[in-house]
Amino acid sequence: MKDAKEYYCKVGPLVIKLHSINAVSTQIVKDLEATKTPNKEQVDIEIFINGNNIHSNYVPKIFSAKGSMNFNKQEFFVGYLNEIDYTVKNLFGTNGIGVLINNDKTNIKKTLKRIYKGKNTLEKDLILSYSLFWYVVHLSLLKKNCSFIHSGVFESAKGATIITGTGGCGKTSTLFKILEDEQYSYLSEDFGIIDNMGHTYYNPKPVSVYATDMEFGQSILKNHFSNFALKDKLLWYFKRKMLRLNPMVKIPPKRLMNNRVGKKTKIKNVLYFVRNNDEVISMSDVSSEELSERVLDASMRELKTLNELLLLMRANAPIGYKIPSFEDVRNETKMVYNKVFHQSERKIIFIPLKTSPDELLKYLKENGLI
Repeated sequence: MKDAKEYYCKVGPLVIKLHSINAVSTQIVKDLEATKTPNKEQVDIEIFINGNNIHSNYVPKIFSAKGSMNFNKQEFFVGYLNEIDYTVKNLFGTNGIGVLINNDKTNIKKTLKRIYKGKNTLEKDLILSYSLFWYVVHLSLLKKNCSFIHSGVFESAKGATIITGTGGCGKTSTLFKILEDEQYSYLSEDFGIIDNMGHTYYNPKPVSVYATDMEFGQSILKNHFSNFALKDKLLWYFKRKMLRLNPMVKIPPKRLMNNRVGKKTKIKNVLYFVRNNDEVISMSDVSSEELSERVLDASMRELKTLNELLLLMRANAPIGYKIPSFEDVRNETKMVYNKVFHQSERKIIFIPLKTSPDELLKYLKENGLI
């Protein structure tokens, strides 16, 4: 792409190449901690972000019944999002994946959303979400016998601990309460990365921190909020106090953690959180098979966009198109989970709904779980 600058970053074992030519791609380069230093390994995912002519060489073969979603044997196009449209090439093949993104879309819904978020941030956040980048990353990980796991992960001298469960179970608030102790290092939040040899990796994905996470009192999150610009604080308070919303901010992990992040680490244990109506915290052993099923459901919930796209393509594809089913993706993911969990210590933690991160941390320490 003419005049574009090339940047590279690692997301787990994957090499990502980014072509930076505008403000949105510049923000993504920053969020993913990319540098101009070329990586000697083969590129797994290559991303271009430009205007609406970026799809000029794309020719669809089949049109789905879902608005402007269409595809051919190697690529598919998604045009029904308000903020952007994009094509993805070779997602199901063995070669590197290409993603071309048009961020010049204009419509009423996008304009209204910009009242609360700037145009560049709006587009960047959509690109770096489960609606696009992270489902592409997961399928690329599977090609390397690795997988996404919906979790928070931290590292200690004993190895890595994975905290997993469905959204709202307390993964983020507990993770950052644990990380107040400087003997622990951050590895990931929300999008953990594991391989079938039992390792986990640092992920530069920006941390999604909600008001409810900050209100539990973790010093790391509160200190970051104290550095907000005045206008951002006022907008945050307006959304939270006046509109009764749960505002969220995305923060690069190295900035949030003051560079206290880990690296590829052997997984020691996996803790699965469940909120319930009991009066005391309790725990139970769990087989690797059952844990895999639970974590699979919790993780695949986040990939509903991928599920929808695979259903649309498979329902309309000509005979001979090799498009996996979502069940294929689940099975490949589960194979990685089974191998990892079989090698790890495993517990389900049953947590009363109103339990605070301080109370949960005390329980985890008393029972030697961290």
